[in-house]
Amino acid sequence: PRFAPAYHSLGNLNLRRKDLASALNNFSVAIKINPREAIYRYSFGSALYESLDLRQAVEQYRLAISLDPQLAEAHLGLGHTLVDFNNKTAAATAFGTAHDISAAAKPVSPASDIAQQAAQARVHQHAALLAACLWRRAEEIEEETRREVEECAKRGPPPTCARRIAQC
Repeated sequence: PRFAPAYHSLGNLNLRRKDLASALNNFSVAIKINPREAIYRYSFGSALYESLDLRQAVEQYRLAISLDPQLAEAHLGLGHTLVDFNNKTAAATAFGTAHDISAAAKPVSPASDIAQQAAQARVHQHAALLAACLWRRAEEIEEETRREVEECAKRGPPPTCARRIAQC
């Protein structure tokens, strides 16, 4: 059998069942049949992500994006994976791209409108979570800097502290 959509559908079914080994196998076969189909790469990346093979997931998401730069789901998956790698800046870019793509998409039916709204809600939710993480980290850095400056002021500023105080 050389019908890639059937293998892709089986992969999605197995992914929903949490049968990751079968899902990975099905997506691999679909990709072997049609390696230039972005949605197969995205789905394979999602199964890899669920399997905690994050490096390979990133590679598949990036391949999907190279094949179809307008595939918002691939940007979203890439963003999630980059968050797990603690690369929040690149994740924010991926989430922003997913948002821009989904905001520009024109729904073709009421069902796709609902699906698009759900996807946009997920993008907004993840962007808000990422913004909260970045804000919390900025507050931590500000507090660390404040403590360092106070410590320098107590000890009398050596050259490094003097530069630090001057920057404040």
